[in-house]
Amino acid sequence: ETVTCTFVNAQEGQSTFTKVSVGGDDTFNFTNTGPSGAFSLTTVSGISPVESITDLTAGQYVIVEEALAGWVMTDVLCTESDVQDSVVDIPNRTITLNVQEGETINCNVTNTKNGSITVAKATVPAGAPTQFAFTGDVAGTIGDAGTIVVSDLAPGTYTSVEGLVEGWDLTDIQCDDGVSTRPSTGDVATATATFNLDAGENVICTFTNTVQYGQIVVDKVTLPAGSPQSFDFTLAGGVDTNMAFALMDLSVPFNSGDLLPTSLSATYSVTETPVAGWESTSVVCTGSEGVEDASAISLDYGETVNCVFTNTQLSDLVIIKTTVGGDGTFDFTSVALNNFSLTTTAGTAQTSYPDLTPGTYDVVETGMPESWTPVPGTCDDGSTPDAIGIEPGESVICEFVNLAPGDIIITVETVALPDQQFCFDVYNRETDANIGQFCETTVNGIAQVSADTLPVGPYRISEVPNDVYTLEEFVCDNGAQNDLLVLDPGDVITCPFRVVPILPMEFVPVPASSAWSLALLTLMMLAAGWYFRPARTRRF
Repeated sequence: ETVTCTFVNAQEGQSTFTKVSVGGDDTFNFTNTGPSGAFSLTTVSGISPVESITDLTAGQYVIVEEALAGWVMTDVLCTESDVQDSVVDIPNRTITLNVQEGETINCNVTNTKNGSITVAKATVPAGAPTQFAFTGDVAGTIGDAGTIVVSDLAPGTYTSVEGLVEGWDLTDIQCDDGVSTRPSTGDVATATATFNLDAGENVICTFTNTVQYGQIVVDKVTLPAGSPQSFDFTLAGGVDTNMAFALMDLSVPFNSGDLLPTSLSATYSVTETPVAGWESTSVVCTGSEGVEDASAISLDYGETVNCVFTNTQLSDLVIIKTTVGGDGTFDFTSVALNNFSLTTTAGTAQTSYPDLTPGTYDVVETGMPESWTPVPGTCDDGSTPDAIGIEPGESVICEFVNLAPGDIIITVETVALPDQQFCFDVYNRETDANIGQFCETTVNGIAQVSADTLPVGPYRISEVPNDVYTLEEFVCDNGAQNDLLVLDPGDVITCPFRVVPILPMEFVPVPASSAWSLALLTLMMLAAGWYFRPARTRRF
């Protein structure tokens, strides 16, 4: 028997692995069903040293890359010196090598590092509690200094859109993605950030929102208009607002500038410092939501509240009492000012009412000494005292003049008459009204009749007729004739006269030849104080 032994030698194969990392460096672990078992590849600057697996007999070998957070196997390129029959399963990170005798298989395995995109929020002012909502690839709700992070994203383009928030304006979008050749961008008009994410990149886009500030405008109005008086104000509230300013009627209204809405701070107050001689007539604050209380203004986003402070200057009223011919006490009534009295000294007295609220006031003289004559009161602004119209800032003087009464004194001197009563009637010469009858009896031929406390005016005095005596012509001590007396304020007029008897005799015709005897008799009677006059009424 012949035995033939054939020895067949098969050349062993080999395989090499190189790791390419895009977006960073890391260590990647593999399992291997081949003789070498597990191995690792660590990249530096994106590439690893070559890992060689030798002494592979013809057959099938399975290489599996372990999962590594943040990395994705994106490509495997194997070149074979023989049949190109190896199988790559990227989703499962598996490479199946079908090694032929003496075959060399070289595989380059590429992994790409995932990145992240972040939306960050900034508010002006900082620290606002308002929340802002985002939609798109980066979605969620955040406030100031908050972030929304989406990690483990493959390179690509992503977007995030901010929703509208009442009272806030999107004023800026800034994206930071380093030195990327495809920079990310922000579009304020559309409120959109576009993330151009490169491998291993972390892109942050910051949305900045600025609050719609409000403002408070304060204006000053004075009555009377155009007053140069300055008024001090304080605007306080909010977070730490404390503004002091001054305004006049013609000043440009004060504008607070940017103020935080009350929802982000607190209410505001505008206060005015009182000024002597002025009163606050009205304070009106209005905004987009209607009327506001100046002591607790609720300022909305973007709202302008206008406050108008109206002040009225207080007025003065002086009541002057003037008397002519004497002094006295005079009573006044007033609904607006209450009742009062004035007593003159040297013909004058006055009372003052400072700091009166402008309006209508009444003063009526209701009481005066007997027989005083009032002159209609006057006010220097043209008002009547019973309706004094006082304007803001006006000083009004009202004067009441009273004329003192006077006296008429009649002195009687009798000649050759027994003591008896004499009576006189006093008449107002304008109205012919009888003021009264005044009588007095002579003592030793002398009497004095007084018509006291007569109101000023024109008078005449008539003696009550008598057939026994007659009055001599006379002139009063003020030079007045008998029927032209004028009594001025405080006058005392004395009117003296003599009373003589009427001769009771009969006249007998006397012959012309006896004229000398008649003349002699007349001379004798005249010497004895006899007058030949008919009785008649005298006026003065």
